[in-house]
Amino acid sequence: MFGTPGVSGPYQDLAPTKVGARAAEHRAVNEAPTGKPIVPVSPSATEVTKTIRQHAETFVDTYKPASKASEKREKRRVLKSHLLPFFGAMTIDEIEQIDVDEFSRRELDRGMAVKTVNNRLAVLSTLIKYVTAQKSKLRFKLDGLIAEIHAVDPEDVEKLLDANAVADERYRVVILLAAEAGLRVGEIRGLQWTDIRGGQVTVRRALDKLTNENVAPKHNKTRTVPLSPRLVASLADLPPRPLGGRRDQRHVRDL
Repeated sequence: MFGTPGVSGPYQDLAPTKVGARAAEHRAVNEAPTGKPIVPVSPSATEVTKTIRQHAETFVDTYKPASKASEKREKRRVLKSHLLPFFGAMTIDEIEQIDVDEFSRRELDRGMAVKTVNNRLAVLSTLIKYVTAQKSKLRFKLDGLIAEIHAVDPEDVEKLLDANAVADERYRVVILLAAEAGLRVGEIRGLQWTDIRGGQVTVRRALDKLTNENVAPKHNKTRTVPLSPRLVASLADLPPRPLGGRRDQRHVRDL
């Protein structure tokens, strides 16, 4: 059994990717008992003639069903607000590189950053690849430097702490968790007392901002972050939330 996905030969119809390699291996294993090549299945005529708008109706729900609710919301937002107004009436076969380039130019003219445009194009690229089971030959990525990420000025953090520390000690802890431990909003909301041990916090979950359901943290990975001395002190001053009308630190409780 031999051949390379995307290269002239038995697997030239497959994308030159890890997914294509697995598909080629699967096809070769199934061909081995009979020695007869398996004819790749092409998308049906109905699928080919569907517009991007029609594909979008089911794409978000069927593509990686286990995705975070926030990821699905973002894909829906990008499709509805940006991609469908431009590509919605086109079929996949009708989209040409000039169309992708024109969309990108319009977005840049509107003041969008290169990274933002690339993120929106990535949604379109994923939809096409998902529907056709093949990587598109179109280019869905702009060249250019990604804008530098600017951290919040330490002086601004101190001003925020001074303004809020007296009002509610919880605000101080939230600000420090974000500024000094690097936790995101959902991760802070999902933090529990059992996640804090020995001057470190283990980020295991986040809370979705709309549904409050537990979701995976950043990059879908648990991570451990060291706490600054003043964050440790602030956490020590913050009493656990009462459980059932009384304080009970044996139970896992939200901060």
